[in-house]
Amino acid sequence: PSGVPKPINEDYGLQMSSGEGVCCIYNPFDKERVAWAVSTVGPERELKTDFTAQEFSALKQEALKTASMFQEPFKTVVEATIPNTAFIRPAKEKFAFQHDAQLKGVIFIGDANHILSPFEYLGANLALKDGCDLAEQICRNTSMDAAVSSYDRLSIARFEPVFNFSHERIGFGHCTG
Repeated sequence: PSGVPKPINEDYGLQMSSGEGVCCIYNPFDKERVAWAVSTVGPERELKTDFTAQEFSALKQEALKTASMFQEPFKTVVEATIPNTAFIRPAKEKFAFQHDAQLKGVIFIGDANHILSPFEYLGANLALKDGCDLAEQICRNTSMDAAVSSYDRLSIARFEPVFNFSHERIGFGHCTG
């Protein structure tokens, strides 16, 4: 009701526990709305987007209990959550792969070729760069095989450091000691 609380009203933020393996990611959309996600490493949860009033209340209580070590603005943000915006989504990743010559004519770009955690906010940028690089390699090479091979070298080399940094952040965001 009073707008996005400070300090997350200005920018993306990460709130981490002190060794309990819990973090919260905040992403403000505007002065009144912020996306938030409690993140833990553990058994994979089922994707869920539809909650009854009772399930929604239980989900908020679970978030508050899981991240009970967090100071404000965590509780304020959780309590102000609008029911139809809640979801559970496992954060999955997949490393980029080289294309197989047997799949002639099929070239994967963006998330079809590599997936970062949705909390990295780089998927669309990587997909656009993949598309640009693929088009450029098709124009520069004399065969599709050569173009795809060149594209793979560029795409994988671009993705690897981003993927590695993502895992560093996952590690320190969920540290337990």
